[in-house]
Formats: sequence, C-alpha cells, structure tokens
Amino acid sequence: MWTRQHKQRNTGRLIIPSLCALFLAYFGFHAYHGEFGIYSKYRLEARAAELQAQLDAVKARRVDLERRVQLMDEGTLEKDM
Repeated sequence: MWTRQHKQRNTGRLIIPSLCALFLAYFGFHAYHGEFGIYSKYRLEARAAELQAQLDAVKARRVDLERRVQLMDEGTLEKDM
C-alpha cells in the first residue's frame, strides 16, 4: 500500500496572524482617520475655536453698532438736522 508523504508548509501557519494584522490595521486606520476618529476630534476643536473667534468679532461689532444707535437717540439729535 502506498502512502503519500506531504511536506509541512509554513504558509498555513501565517494565514490567521496575517488576517488578524490586516483586520487590526484596517480598524486602527479608521479609528484615527475616520469620520468619528481621533483626528476628526482635533479638526472639530480647531473649527470650534475658529467659530468662537468669529462670534467674538460679531459680538464686538454689534456692541459698537448698538452704541452708535444709542447716540442717535431722540434727545441727542438737534431738531434742525
């Protein structure tokens, strides 16, 4: 009776670890760069700081305009102007 002798291959032992490495790399990449990832948090904080500065500028402009309107009150204007 003939028996077949198979040579042991190392490729079978590398399939599961390589799939796990690919799996972790994929989810690690998207955890950092994804829509809700770590990097998007930094972008969101930078955008919030930018919008806060813009809001402060608009509030300062509004205070200035309200002061100018207050100067145009009925009692401060001359009647002949």
